[in-house]
Amino acid sequence: MAGMTKYETLMWEKQIEEQILARIDFLFSNMFPPGVVFNISIYGEPEAYGIDINWKMGSTDTPWDGLMRYEFGDTAEIILEHLLGYLRTQSVEGKYQFRVPQPSPHLVESIKKAKDAHGAAEENLKEAEEVFKKAVEVLQKSSTDRKKAGVPEEVSASMYM
Repeated sequence: MAGMTKYETLMWEKQIEEQILARIDFLFSNMFPPGVVFNISIYGEPEAYGIDINWKMGSTDTPWDGLMRYEFGDTAEIILEHLLGYLRTQSVEGKYQFRVPQPSPHLVESIKKAKDAHGAAEENLKEAEEVFKKAVEVLQKSSTDRKKAGVPEEVSASMYM
């Protein structure tokens, strides 16, 4: 990227990373439950750069898990361009030949665990919603019972302070 300032290089890298993440999302989103997040980590030193593509589900406390590694470029810019070209090829082939990249067994297991955890969280949420509805019903009923018994509002209000 000769002739570019540091700022221009950073902005260019950011745009390429966004395109890479869009391709990753296109290629792999059907393998993950909704809410998966992908990121890119560039590592290495001159003439030996690499990129890790990672994913995670859930909160910021959830650790990142590796999706793929793309290695060995002379500069970070070259490796970003090569990875984007590779992903473009994969997405075109996947779109027209219905070919999806084969995930590693570790990735398949991680995805299964994430889907299971997502399903368990949805069940827990439904249970919590039911408990909340029942609590609201009990509170409404007790309020109605107090009114029928003739308990003044001031007394009822003071009971909860």
